[in-house]
Amino acid sequence: MQRIFLDIGSHLGETLEEVSKPIYGFDRIICFEPSPQCYAALSAYRYGDHRIEICRFGLGDRAGNFSLYGSGLLSASLHAKGLPPIAKSQNEDIVRIEDAANWVSKNLNPKDLIVAKLNCEGAEVEIVRSLIRADLIKIFYSLMITFDVRDFPKLRHQEGELRAELRSNNAQNVCFSDDVIIG
Repeated sequence: MQRIFLDIGSHLGETLEEVSKPIYGFDRIICFEPSPQCYAALSAYRYGDHRIEICRFGLGDRAGNFSLYGSGLLSASLHAKGLPPIAKSQNEDIVRIEDAANWVSKNLNPKDLIVAKLNCEGAEVEIVRSLIRADLIKIFYSLMITFDVRDFPKLRHQEGELRAELRSNNAQNVCFSDDVIIG
């Protein structure tokens, strides 16, 4: 059994810096970041640490090429609505997105201990719904969600809908950043 950490929305490696510490004991650390501007920073962590894998794509509920608005910025998102005007005008890239359920089913072993962090500027709902539809939410030991859909007025309702879906699926392995991150 391997201990695997999925950093979904790795940005510049803020979470990676912490979870790569030996105290956590992860055998594999897999980073998902579609922004080309973030790749160099993430790659710097990989050197000398064979556990770190960097996926130059994001996860979603379907595969394809999509616009990433504000690429490289902390607020970069596949959703243009609600972004600050400066973010919309800077660094729009066409990026690759893979279906989360397809990627998980092909690349992870349900017998492993899998921990995931989702902080993906509005794509978290699509990712989790993909996992629920494929009945893969249960393979995670722990899945922590940051609800960035709150930053998008037309998407805010999705948080409550997803929380209800998780309850109806008895997903007790899911936690929310509001409840577990302090400071």
